[in-house]
Amino acid sequence: MHENRPRMRHGFELMLDAFPGSMHNLNAFAYFACRANDEETLAGLARRLDGDLHLDVWGSLSRRHLCLSRVH
Repeated sequence: MHENRPRMRHGFELMLDAFPGSMHNLNAFAYFACRANDEETLAGLARRLDGDLHLDVWGSLSRRHLCLSRVH
């Protein structure tokens, strides 16, 4: 996944620019950042999520908690 990280990040940034109010896309970007071990990006996205978390993106509460606990 490492070699695709900049491309994926850019794609998420384009989606957020096109749909700035999409909490689903914001959650998906945060999930990707967690999987990519990009804690700087994850921390910024977690602040923007402000608790508005979509379980359908994260898959489980424990996964979401594990990811977000790394940056809080």
